[in-house]
Amino acid sequence: MEINTPTIFNQSTLGNIFGNTLEWYDFVLYGSLAPFIAHHFFPEKNSLISLMLTFAVFAVGFLMRPLGGMIFGYFGDTRGRRKPLLWSIALMVIPTILIGFVPSYSTIGFLAPLIIILIRLFQGLAVGGEFAGSMVYLTELSDQKNRAFFGSFASFGIFTGLLLGPIVILLTNHSMTHNQFSEWGWRVPFLFSFILGIIVYFWRRNMHESTAYIQDVKKKLITHSPIKECFRSHKAALLISACVSAQVGIPFWLVMVYSITYFTKILHAPFSIVETQNMYAILISLIAIPFFGWLTKKISTWLLLIIISFSFIVFSYVIDIVLIHHVISEKFYMADFAITILVAAYLATFEGFLASLFPTEIRYSSIAISYNISLAIFGGTAPLIVTAMIKNGIVTAPGIVLTIGGVIAFVALLFARRFARY
Repeated sequence: MEINTPTIFNQSTLGNIFGNTLEWYDFVLYGSLAPFIAHHFFPEKNSLISLMLTFAVFAVGFLMRPLGGMIFGYFGDTRGRRKPLLWSIALMVIPTILIGFVPSYSTIGFLAPLIIILIRLFQGLAVGGEFAGSMVYLTELSDQKNRAFFGSFASFGIFTGLLLGPIVILLTNHSMTHNQFSEWGWRVPFLFSFILGIIVYFWRRNMHESTAYIQDVKKKLITHSPIKECFRSHKAALLISACVSAQVGIPFWLVMVYSITYFTKILHAPFSIVETQNMYAILISLIAIPFFGWLTKKISTWLLLIIISFSFIVFSYVIDIVLIHHVISEKFYMADFAITILVAAYLATFEGFLASLFPTEIRYSSIAISYNISLAIFGGTAPLIVTAMIKNGIVTAPGIVLTIGGVIAFVALLFARRFARY
């Protein structure tokens, strides 16, 4: 196998950006359009209960991610990084498109929510290896000094998807009446995934194998039992990786996805204004990601993560103070905006750090398992927990849960440095 680093970097970066764009576009649709999904598939007299059911199904999809991570991670460590990343795209598009075609509860009764649950299970399985695989692949295209910078492109793809989702939703919303969008127009963004999926698939067909994996093949270091090896010899690193990833799962899904539902359903803000605010924050984040990726060349990734985690705790407290008044204010938007930038900064930095916790031969499996377990425990349940807390009168729930995520990651990072040796 020949290695041409500049060419591989161009093709692979674009292929992985587009892949992550598709994954997070699909997921942000479910979170952003949750009020409409709740209305059509989980009808209840109490809108909060309906939303809780919707986010419970959202969490179910996350529960399948660790299994997907194991499957894709195994093949990624034993057969190469490229193939699982190609498979994940093909498997990811199908369930998203299906959401756009499922009849509502009023048409087929209990089969409607049942089909949505099955779709979310399949979707969770398919994306279990996507971001972890992309993260591993990109960090293995460079030397250790530039590892985090290369890895940050995976996060750039995430925020591209987060930006594309609201854009498609807003364009669809403005192209029809409110009643049309509420009845059937909300399905259109899900159908758009088909076009994006075809583009990504053909981009990834031209990807080469990662540099580090090729070197391991030449040195005959590839193991046939990567999952067994990571649990046997790297248990502490797995735990640290999961805790560090909590700072991705909790704030990401609360700030980037659930906040739209919170603003519109709890604080009764206009949907279009909230989506526009979200888009501005994401645009700034797209600039912040390559900057923080570049910054890892100058400053230790560990130190950057420590600073960012502590900042999360501070700004989460600010959100708590504002939420006590239960109103949308300029201060709330500023705090939400700051948290969004911190999410981008953390994502741009932590990929390279996670890669340093595990050797090449078990890296895909180890990161896919720990990252997806963390997302299942923390990220997938965060919207459900916050909604339940609000239903019980705890209006500061978002800030409380964000603070918990910051503390978990901060404490884990204090013990993590000595394990980052690969």
